[in-house]
Formats: sequence, structure tokens, C-alpha cells
Amino acid sequence: MGGGNASTSRLRLLADSGFGDGSVLFEIRTPARDAEGDPTGGDEVRLVRAIRVGDVVTVLWEQGWEGTSSTRSQVDADSRRAVDAIEDWLR
Repeated sequence: MGGGNASTSRLRLLADSGFGDGSVLFEIRTPARDAEGDPTGGDEVRLVRAIRVGDVVTVLWEQGWEGTSSTRSQVDADSRRAVDAIEDWLR
């Protein structure tokens, strides 16, 4: 195995609104690594959003396809679908 799997993650809270009755969005950044665990340069980005609709809270943890970074537009689209599903369920 190459460089091992030791890694430092950086977390930050991003501005977020418009999903359910309230939402919060966190970004998690870690150094990108190859299959051997060696750094490749750049970061992998994961987005985590918690959404509240009435008394229901759901958490979406998004990661890109096959280890790639998540895109905000995809997380937003998934979040809209989650809110719609919760609202349908609550009716």
C-alpha cells in the first residue's frame, strides 16, 4: 500500500435555505487519493444536508460517482426530491 490512509478533513457550514421548513448544509473536504491511498492533488468534497419538514428531519449525505466529488446542483436536486417525498408522506 502507498501513502496509507491518514487524512485530515476540513468542515465548513455553507449558506443554505429553501429546503423544507429549515435546512443546514455542511461541506467536508479531504485530500483526494488514488486506489493505493496516495495523494493525487486537489480535494474530494462531500456535502451533508439536514432538512426539517414539520416534525420530520432527514439527512442527505452525498458523495460523487465512484469516489468523485459531489456537485451542489445534484445535492440540491436530491434535496428537493426528499422534501417532496416527505410532504407527500405527511399528507
